[in-house]
This record gives sequence, C-alpha cells and structure tokens, in this order.
Amino acid sequence: MSNNNFKHGEANGYKARNGLELENYFSEQTGLAKSGKSDKPTFTNSHGLEQVVDFDFHANVGGVMHYLDLTTTYRSDRAKQKAYNAFVYKKLFSEECKFYIVAGDVNDNKRRTVKLIEGLDGVISVEQAIEMVKK
Repeated sequence: MSNNNFKHGEANGYKARNGLELENYFSEQTGLAKSGKSDKPTFTNSHGLEQVVDFDFHANVGGVMHYLDLTTTYRSDRAKQKAYNAFVYKKLFSEECKFYIVAGDVNDNKRRTVKLIEGLDGVISVEQAIEMVKK
C-alpha cells in the first residue's frame, strides 16, 4: 500500500468517526434513534429497479414528518443528492413532509453559500435541528 493510500484511508476513517460522533450526539440530545432500513420508503424507478429514499433521522414535528440528513460538512454535491431524495419522495408519496440537511459546520466561517434546491426545505445547524425536534 502506498503512503498516499494510507493517508487517504486515515482521512476517511477520521471522517467516518466524526460522522458517527455527530449522529450519536444528535441521538443523545433528541432521544431519536437513527432511521433503519424498514423506516425508509422504496419505489420502483423508470428502469424497473427498486430505489430507497434515504435519510438519517425522522421525527413528527407538529403533525408534519421531518426527514433529516446529518453531515459534518456541508457540500453542494451532497445537497444535490439529498434534494433528489426529497424531491422524489414529495412527488411519489402524498404525505406532507419536510426534508432538511443538518450540517455540523453550517455556522462555520468556512461555510460556502447555501443555495436551496428543489426538494430541500432547509440547511440547518445541529443545534437548530435539536431544538426543532424537541418541541
């Protein structure tokens, strides 16, 4: 294994641990368990393949289901992926709902400009998400 591959593996391990810590913190603060496979709806796409609408957590807030995707670092490519899940869900299922990206660094000075794209209802901080689901 080359030195670069080792460094890349170390970085990925750090990112994975950081993500798990964020999820665990969110669970501890809200009392929510991470959404499992049985919580996630599926649909058959135009190619005849089953797809899963993915999210990390879900909670009923004021009678409206909120789907939350946690990430330690906001990136626009992740936003597109999450917005796709939200858009498909909102088009295929009749349930009133909201989809949020919950970013650990949303208030970080290095934050890029957040542009909401179709399907997403917001990009919020972990603290904002905790407050939202605790109400």
